[in-house]
Amino acid sequence: MNTEHYNSQKGFVALFAVLISIIVVAIAIGIANISYKEIILSTEARNANTAFFNADTGAECALYADQGAKLFAGDPPNVNDVPCADTNIVWDSNLGGGGDLTYTSDFQLSGFCVKVSVAKHVLTPDGSGTETRIESKGYNASCNDIDMNNGYTTDSGYSNDRIVERAVRVRIPETTVVTP
Repeated sequence: MNTEHYNSQKGFVALFAVLISIIVVAIAIGIANISYKEIILSTEARNANTAFFNADTGAECALYADQGAKLFAGDPPNVNDVPCADTNIVWDSNLGGGGDLTYTSDFQLSGFCVKVSVAKHVLTPDGSGTETRIESKGYNASCNDIDMNNGYTTDSGYSNDRIVERAVRVRIPETTVVTP
C-alpha cells in the first residue's frame, strides 16, 4: 500500500517570509520619505533664517551709516565706505527726481549676499521735511550665485528654487522744526 501524504502547507513559510519582507520594506520606505521631507523642511527653515538675519544686519548697517556715522548727511553727502559687520560697505549714490537721493550697496556677509537701498525722500517743497527709507534684502547664497535683476543663478549652479530672499524695510520720518 502506497501511503504518501500530501503536505498542503508546503511553501506557506516562504510566502509568509515574502509578505513580512514586503511589509518591512514598505515601512522603511515610509520612514525614509518622512525623514527626507523633514530634512527639506529644516533646510528651508535654516535658509529662511539665514536670509532674514542677513537682511536685518544690512538694515542695521544702513541705520548705523545714516544715523550713527552720518554718512548720508551734508551737501553733498559724505558717501564713503563704512565698516559694519566685519566688512567694509561701499555705497553708490544716485540723484533722483525731486531731489531724492538713493544709496545702494551689495555686499557679502559671511559668504551670503545682502543688498541694501537707502532712499532720502524730500517730503516738502522747501526741503524742511525728509523721510529715510531703508530696504535691505538678505539671501542664503553668495552675490555671485544671484542675478540681482531676476533672481536666477549664475555661477555655482544653485537651483533658483532653493535661493531664499527675505527683506526688511525701515521708514524714518525726519522733520526740521523752523523757529521764527
